[in-house]
Amino acid sequence: MKKILILTLVLFLGTHTLKAQIHGGVKGGLSMATMNVDAPVGYDTPFKLGFWGGGFLVLGDGLFRFQPEVLYVQKGVSLEKSGTVEYARSTMSYLEVPLMTRIHLGFNIVNLYFNVGGYGGYWLSGKTTAYFPDPTTGQLGETTTDYEFDDDFDNRFDAGLVFGVGVKVTVVFLEARYSLGLVNSQKTGENKNDTKLSYLGVALGVQF
Repeated sequence: MKKILILTLVLFLGTHTLKAQIHGGVKGGLSMATMNVDAPVGYDTPFKLGFWGGGFLVLGDGLFRFQPEVLYVQKGVSLEKSGTVEYARSTMSYLEVPLMTRIHLGFNIVNLYFNVGGYGGYWLSGKTTAYFPDPTTGQLGETTTDYEFDDDFDNRFDAGLVFGVGVKVTVVFLEARYSLGLVNSQKTGENKNDTKLSYLGVALGVQF
C-alpha cells in the first residue's frame, strides 16, 4: 500500500509539473507585408496591410522555451502609380507553422520575451484588387479578381526566418514580429528571383 501511495504521488506531481510547463494561447493583429520586387518606373510599392493570427503553445518554464504556432497570414504586395489615385493590392493568404525558441524574462506580473526561429508555409489563395478613376464620373472604381494557380509558375511552399519581441502582463500580451521570407513565390519568369515575401506584424493576444 505504501508503494502504491508513493507511486500515485509521483504520478500526480509529474502530471502537475507537465501541466505547469505547457501553456497555450491565441493572438491576432495587423500585418504590413512587402515583396522584394523592383517597382516599374513611375510606381511605388508601399506596405500591403493585412491580418495575421492563430494559436500557439509555449513549452517549458525556464529562461529558454519552445514555441510552436499555427497561423493564418495575409501577405502580398501593393503598387501605386505616382501622382495619381490609381493603385492595386495583391493579397496572398498563407498557412504558416513557425517553430521558435522563446527567451523569457519575468518581472513579477510583467514579462518580456524574445522569439527567434524559422517557419514553413503554404500559399492557400490569392486575389488582386485594382482601384482606378472612372473616366466618365471621375469616381474611384474597384475590380477584384481571384488568383488562379499555375503549378509550373507558382511556388506555393514558403519558408523563412522569424524574429519577435513581446510584453506580457498577467495573461494579456502585445507582440511585434518580423518574418523574413527566403523562398521565391515564382518558379519562372523575369522576376522569379525577386518574389520573396516578408512582413512586419503587430498583435494582441491571450496566453492561458
